[in-house]
Amino acid sequence: MRGTLTLRPGQGRWWVVKTAWFARPQYHGPFLVRGTRLDEEGPVRFGESPTASMLAVGRSTAKGADGFRSVPGGTYVQAPGCYGWQVDGVDFSYRIVFHAKRRS
Repeated sequence: MRGTLTLRPGQGRWWVVKTAWFARPQYHGPFLVRGTRLDEEGPVRFGESPTASMLAVGRSTAKGADGFRSVPGGTYVQAPGCYGWQVDGVDFSYRIVFHAKRRS
C-alpha cells in the first residue's frame, strides 16, 4: 500500500500525522508497529507524543465497536519524505509505504 499523508506541526521540531491502529475482531494476538525513513536518515516515533520508537500492542487492548481493538496516537517525523511502517503479528506482516508532506 502506498499513499500520501499530510503532516501538521507537532511538539518541538516534530511533525505529526494522527494514526489509529486497529486489529480485526478475529485476531486476538499482539502486534508490533515499527517505522523508518526510506529516502534518507531520519527518526520516526509513535504515541501520544514523540517518545516511543515502536508501538507494541498486547492481547489485552480494550475492544471497541464491533469487536475491533484500537490504539490511537500519532506518527512523528522531523521532515517531509518517504517513510514506511512495518506491522507484525503472530501470523502476519504488513509493510506500508507513504510520502509525508507538510500541510499547506
